[in-house]
Amino acid sequence: MPIEIAKIWDDHRLKRDRLARVQAEMRKRNVGSLYVSDNATIRYLLAVKVPSARAFVPAEGEVIAFIRPRDAGYVRMVHSLIQDPLYDSASNWGPEAAESAGNEDRLAYGLLDLMAEHGVAGEPLGVDNLDVPALTALQRAGMSLTYAMPIIEHARAVKTPDEIAIYRAMGEQYGHAVRAFCDALRPGISENELAGLVVSAWYEAGGEEVAQLNVCAGENMNPWRRWPTQRTVRAGDLLASIFTVTASTVSAATRLGPSTWVTHRLRSKGTSIGALTTTWSGPWTPSKRAGPTQKRWLLCPKSPTCTRSSCTTTMSPTR
Repeated sequence: MPIEIAKIWDDHRLKRDRLARVQAEMRKRNVGSLYVSDNATIRYLLAVKVPSARAFVPAEGEVIAFIRPRDAGYVRMVHSLIQDPLYDSASNWGPEAAESAGNEDRLAYGLLDLMAEHGVAGEPLGVDNLDVPALTALQRAGMSLTYAMPIIEHARAVKTPDEIAIYRAMGEQYGHAVRAFCDALRPGISENELAGLVVSAWYEAGGEEVAQLNVCAGENMNPWRRWPTQRTVRAGDLLASIFTVTASTVSAATRLGPSTWVTHRLRSKGTSIGALTTTWSGPWTPSKRAGPTQKRWLLCPKSPTCTRSSCTTTMSPTR
């Protein structure tokens, strides 16, 4: 059943604060501008998920987003400074390659013009994912290049208040998904069925992309099977689930969100939920008898205030 997650963050402030952190890192490292295309970075800067996008980040001022026409409509709803792409890497090797000669040079000189317009001509340009033709074109144009990712990673290493609010909302989403997993545990259900229930519950809670979902029962835990199978759960099985999502909820707070680890022996044997400010961990055995009626949802008693990265408080069942 869908649940409503209260939105307690401000999208405009989130986007503004993130850009300020990136530009502060650029100034600290004497980098004049960035040209980036990493998907998580684009989401971080624009507060919207866009495939095949690029962004020019000046040391001061707004981000210029290079967006394909098919995506411009929804991107413009959250970011107004949009231009057509300067470069299409596929055109260098696809059927249209002969007609697109010099495509990479258009990128190089377009970036030189943008840097001049923003008063940073001749200063280093930070880049991330460039193909060989684009990289060599920037070098031929005499541009001083540096790697952009350290700037981005250091900028987002410290969370803004709105990002912390997003993590708290994600904790509620994780809780809904893990409860669905715990409630469904019974002999005869398959790993694939459990995985499907977790994904469905995650989307019910307003979640977005699932980065990793493992459900392993019995012999599939050693050696560890990365992907769920049609193997059914049996009474007495040791069963584990690892659930990691892209920290998106509304806007990517980091490259990956926290992971939820759940370990059962067809009853809850131990539950650990990784989050920004709370980690719940610790074994608990409710009964010597294994069976679907012994499962419990576990919470750290200190969860409202616990801020340690690895809380070892003994857990107790909530029902």
